[in-house]
Amino acid sequence: METQQRSTALPKIRRPSAVSQVLYAIADSVDRPARALPPPAPAARKPFTLAVANDRAQRESAYRLAWRVYRSKGYVSEEGPGLALSKFDAHPSTFTLLVRDLSGADVATATLIFDSDAGLPCDEIYRDELGLLRAQGRRLAEVTRLAIEEKYGNSRELIPLIFNAIYVYARLEQGCTDFVIEVNPRHVGFYRRFLLFEAAGPVRPCQRVGGAPAVLLRLDFEVAVRSFFRPNPAGTSAQNAFAVPMSREEEVRLARHLRVQHRPISEEELRHFCLHERPDCLLKAAR
Repeated sequence: METQQRSTALPKIRRPSAVSQVLYAIADSVDRPARALPPPAPAARKPFTLAVANDRAQRESAYRLAWRVYRSKGYVSEEGPGLALSKFDAHPSTFTLLVRDLSGADVATATLIFDSDAGLPCDEIYRDELGLLRAQGRRLAEVTRLAIEEKYGNSRELIPLIFNAIYVYARLEQGCTDFVIEVNPRHVGFYRRFLLFEAAGPVRPCQRVGGAPAVLLRLDFEVAVRSFFRPNPAGTSAQNAFAVPMSREEEVRLARHLRVQHRPISEEELRHFCLHERPDCLLKAAR
């Protein structure tokens, strides 16, 4: 998200973030009439690999990547620890995905925070809206700290890859019923059309990203089960951007693979990242 202007000066022209560029590229492909999205690349040619950040080095890589991306957009100050993390990273269930290219370079990251007695980051400004979902017995996971390196801003594969992985993990391994996510208002249309989210809260300023505007969105997994990541009929235009065919068996294998990789943050890591003694020195959870 771009930082909200807080003065009467002429706004600084910013380049769209890599996440924005990916969304626009997907929209451009799908909006062309009578054309479906190209099929996914064969396994042997896939340009990215998925890893769960499960040790100090990988967690630091993910936190540092998110920091670089948010700093470039003005969401965080130049000064600071150089790592985007929060108190929620100390929770044993918090799940951070790290995407790398075939050379091993860090490309993208996203984090899932599962609802607990500690709540979710978006409770800060959407507590009432989340309370209504909880009262209905919904089991929530927040998608947060989604960041993509600038040079991969034209990739149409990254967001499908990321959301496919976190979706099957949250649903099959954690028993979740919904994703919630805070996004910039300009991205609402993309998330609704291509990822099947729906609005769950009004526009509000979010201090965790420098006061930029945010909208709370929700994805009901029952909707996902029916149409998320399913192929479109041959010769038709894609109805959502992520028509990636995956059988139930493939979903189960992927979810189990991610579960085996996941490890709660260790006591040593908690100390290293200041998650015990100095929570005030950390960034609050970012998207």
